[in-house]
Amino acid sequence: MAKLNPVTKTILICGGGHASLPLIKMGRKWKEYGLKIVLVSADRYLYYSGAIPQFMGGFYTIDEARIDLKELCHKYDTTFYEDTVRSFNDDHKKVSGSKSEYRYDFLVINTGVESREPEVTDERMFPVKPMKELVKLRKEIENGKVKSVLIAGGGAAGCEIALNLSHPKSDFNAKILLMEISDSLLSSFSSAISQKIKLILSRRGVDVVLNNNWQDDPETAKGYDAIILAAGNKPSLSDSDHSFDVDSSGRIITDDTLLISESSCIFAAGDVAHAGKTGYPQIGVHAVKQGVTLRHNVLALATRKPLKPYKPYKLNPLIVSDGPDYGFFITAKKVYSGRWAIILKYILDMNWLEKYTRSPDQRRSLLRLLRDGIKRVNSKRSRNDA
Repeated sequence: MAKLNPVTKTILICGGGHASLPLIKMGRKWKEYGLKIVLVSADRYLYYSGAIPQFMGGFYTIDEARIDLKELCHKYDTTFYEDTVRSFNDDHKKVSGSKSEYRYDFLVINTGVESREPEVTDERMFPVKPMKELVKLRKEIENGKVKSVLIAGGGAAGCEIALNLSHPKSDFNAKILLMEISDSLLSSFSSAISQKIKLILSRRGVDVVLNNNWQDDPETAKGYDAIILAAGNKPSLSDSDHSFDVDSSGRIITDDTLLISESSCIFAAGDVAHAGKTGYPQIGVHAVKQGVTLRHNVLALATRKPLKPYKPYKLNPLIVSDGPDYGFFITAKKVYSGRWAIILKYILDMNWLEKYTRSPDQRRSLLRLLRDGIKRVNSKRSRNDA
């Protein structure tokens, strides 16, 4: 592949989400092409959505559920700035943050989503996104300040948090209310999984209320120490100043190569992007695979090579954890469950995380992960009892 001239060109990554990680690791390697990689992230850590619910139940330590972006950037000679993006000026190839301005030759936008804000704010509220707010809630649970939780939203996030908090091995033995505005939990999936999870939660003493918006029932909400906002997300760029074309939900429209349609040097990926003609559901598997596509296409654009389209896996399942010893393997039409599902989730999650948290010689093999996953499932204690 032909190298660029000695003049350094800057690849600016806005947002340290899943899709940004393969690019971050190119910091040192791509210097030979005259490319400098810069990451601007609102937070030093990437909290992995697949592991946070189990962290909330006390089954993972925080270091098992997050990636230190600053440390990762330092390891691969990528420049890191902790800053919140406020505006984009694509005419002048400039991004403005709350602390500084950043110029680029090639731009990648991967700032993710944030929980929708309710009409009335309350200091007891903890949004699911950004996930660092749930880390704060976990500390308040550990300190005994929170003994009851209202979970607003019965989608995948709300149900998985409820399952982990209410699990018999969890260290959170307190009152939980799960409130959903529609007539079923997990309304975008089959009625079978909805009914099964509702039954499990009810048997554990979790109050499940359907066809009800918690904001319309302030008296009930007063009885809880914390309110987890899990009733949907919006792109985190919704309140920023930009001129990109967006879909009805506010996601930036790209072609199938993840290049923004009206731009020649700006990509968007992850939950903030509407990729291709139809877009993709907001599940981590898409962001993870889009990272590989981004890594190819950013370099291809910089070196004037053909770009490749993003092609998702044929099967994009969702594995919902029920504590450390059971899981639900959910596809578009079918649901499978068992201890094997949570072991598979452990293997997939940890194998991916360790690419960015451990050096190659410290990463566990798939066989070792299988053994460790089985050991976790068979353990009668949570990590806080150890």
